[in-house]
Amino acid sequence: MLPCICACLVIALCLGAAFCEENAADNRDALIQRLSALGFLSASASGEFETELYYAVFNFQKANGIPASGSLDPTTSQAILDEKALSFSAYLESYIRSAETDLALGFKDSGKNVKNLQTALSELGYYAGEISGEYSMETACAVALFEAVNGFDPDGYADRYVMGRLLSASALPLSGFEAMGTLSFGARGVLVKSAQRLLKSLGYFDGEITGSFGENTQKAIIAFEQHNGLEPTGVWQILYAVMARNGFALDRTKALEAELNETLQVGDEGFKVGELKARLSQLGYYTGKPDGLFDERTRLAVLAFQEANQLDMTGVADANTKARLYAEDCVQMAAFALEKQRCPLEYGQTGYGVYLMTRRLQQLGYPLETGWTYNEAVASAVTTFQYAHGLEITGIIDAETRALMNSARALDYAAALPIALEKQAQSEQAQEFSAFMAAVHSAVGKPYGAGMTGPDSFGIGGLPYYCYGLIQTELPPTAALQLESAQQSGALIDDPSRANGGAQLFFRDNTQLYTGIVTEQRRFVYASPSQGKVVEVELEQILNDYEFAGLVVYFYEP
Repeated sequence: MLPCICACLVIALCLGAAFCEENAADNRDALIQRLSALGFLSASASGEFETELYYAVFNFQKANGIPASGSLDPTTSQAILDEKALSFSAYLESYIRSAETDLALGFKDSGKNVKNLQTALSELGYYAGEISGEYSMETACAVALFEAVNGFDPDGYADRYVMGRLLSASALPLSGFEAMGTLSFGARGVLVKSAQRLLKSLGYFDGEITGSFGENTQKAIIAFEQHNGLEPTGVWQILYAVMARNGFALDRTKALEAELNETLQVGDEGFKVGELKARLSQLGYYTGKPDGLFDERTRLAVLAFQEANQLDMTGVADANTKARLYAEDCVQMAAFALEKQRCPLEYGQTGYGVYLMTRRLQQLGYPLETGWTYNEAVASAVTTFQYAHGLEITGIIDAETRALMNSARALDYAAALPIALEKQAQSEQAQEFSAFMAAVHSAVGKPYGAGMTGPDSFGIGGLPYYCYGLIQTELPPTAALQLESAQQSGALIDDPSRANGGAQLFFRDNTQLYTGIVTEQRRFVYASPSQGKVVEVELEQILNDYEFAGLVVYFYEP
């Protein structure tokens, strides 16, 4: 310990100015070298800094029984060059032995010795409090500041070396060294190294111990302050060294453990929210600035993390969520997103995958709010997208739909809507046509009944009346009235080549008027009185054997 203290004291002594006698100028270089060899002057000192030389000479005189003036007078010069000159280390050791240095004072100590300590610190300008005899935090901070100025590692503990230095004539006063009580951005030196070591031991600093106060050191100090209930300044105080050295400061692990039970939710503010967002950002769930505001974006990030890690999806950072957040095996966003890309999405589902899909549709201009639930509005948007892009209309986000939706080929809503409406109308018509033709075919074989309109038996006009009624097309109940209505409305077509699937066709057998429905295979279904049932025949047979009386087209074949 002593060599270290001596080296530190030499550094401290290098902060003064020397006042040298003119008659010593010739031997100046030799004297400086000798003072350096004896440990009173730093080896790097050139003598151009007069304060350094002054304190070196002053302490040499004290150590060797010469009246201390700080001047290189002939007596002093001769003594410096004497082989029997007392070295600085020997000088310090003599003070340690002569003082009450068996005492080591720290927190909880009290009494006369503490009063003497406070008095000595007060005389040197380090302590401004009451001489109470109680070793308080204020006393410890005064000791730590004395240690920093006089070359010790500041811990606020007055051991035998600190006491020896404090009681010696070479103890440096605070005057001129007040700034050593704090370290701020840009500072360099052993005190910065000491602060970095302490912060690293507490888990707040993960950089290299360089002795250079940069951005990483500043961030570590702010984190230390925040987790220990101190105002965040980013400036290292002697108080912090005392707290850290004497077990009064929470390390990062204990601080996080203490904060786990604190619930964070929308509207909360402060550094703890910032810490939460920083961790979510580190894991890939949050992409914004990790500030101290728990906003909607933060809630969404928490929801995603909770879903990925199979927690209750509340959007609130509770104890379970925060514990999982700092677990080494927690699921990160990259792995979660990859999993979600493989999972289909359908109506009724909730989760981050739905949120991503709705956000993409919103980016494409769909009038849709981003959300976590696959509801009616989402289903409508997905259906529109699938219609517009020629996909199978399932309402399910499968791999094909997802890939197209996330590609540059995806149409925006303005371009997609008219295409989708047209295709949807065609699809609905095709479905309607299919259902209509199914009803027509199911009628084949049903008995004929004059004037009957189904569904168990049909008259001549009853079959079209019933089947077209299924597609909300109202007809009169008889064939004659149906033909008359078509003629009056202008819907009657006299070109038999226009007879497509779903068309109503009229023909005469002598004076008897018949009507029926053309199928998709150009066959013809009608109620036959002669056969006593509904029959299906070739359309060409009807057109060849009977008098064509006109037709009405209700469908355009898809």
